[in-house]
Amino acid sequence: MSIDPEANRVAVPDGGTMGPGVAQLPATVGDEVALADRSSAQFERVGAARRASLDRLAGKSRLAAEAAEQTRVRIRVGLGEVIQGAAVVVEAGDLDLG
Repeated sequence: MSIDPEANRVAVPDGGTMGPGVAQLPATVGDEVALADRSSAQFERVGAARRASLDRLAGKSRLAAEAAEQTRVRIRVGLGEVIQGAAVVVEAGDLDLG
């Protein structure tokens, strides 16, 4: 569900523990999501966590494999600048992107 029907770009400025899960929900329903972290070293861990979560859902038939792949594609991971221009920002933790 989008908070605003016109707002289809969501930013999650935290690639930590909760960020990938928080980013997954709007991506699952069709929103483009920017998941930011201040460390590029986190990107691989975040990607692996996201893949594992979506694979689990697909494996349990809670999400079709095609929908899981579409969800993966909708989530961009990057440094702080990826959140610029987002219509909605969901803070998933305390993170200094500065």
